[in-house]
Amino acid sequence: MTHEQADLRTTGAGIDATALAAALAPEIAALIADKLRGIVALGDDAILGEEAAAAALDKSRSTLEAWRSRGLGPRWIKLGPRAVGYRVGDVRRYVNEQVRR
Repeated sequence: MTHEQADLRTTGAGIDATALAAALAPEIAALIADKLRGIVALGDDAILGEEAAAAALDKSRSTLEAWRSRGLGPRWIKLGPRAVGYRVGDVRRYVNEQVRR
C-alpha cells in the first residue's frame, strides 16, 4: 500500500488512526478470508486439529491452550489424553461473534 492509497493525514501526535483503519480494512478482510478459505469447503461437523484451528484464527497453539483454560475462544473437543480438536462450525461461529461495529 502506498502513502497515497492510505490517504494518511498526520497530526501533531502522528498518524490519523481513523484514516489508517479505513485504508487497511479491505486488506485485513482479505487476510482473514485467506486464513478461513481452507475451512470454507468443510462441513460444520468436520474437525480441525489444534494447529489448523490456530492457523485459521491467526493465533498460536499456546493462545488456544490459554483460551481453553480460561473458558474463552471457540468450543473445543477433547480427542485424547493430549489432543484437542475444533469443529469447523464452532470456529466459524466464534469468528462471527467477534464482529464489532
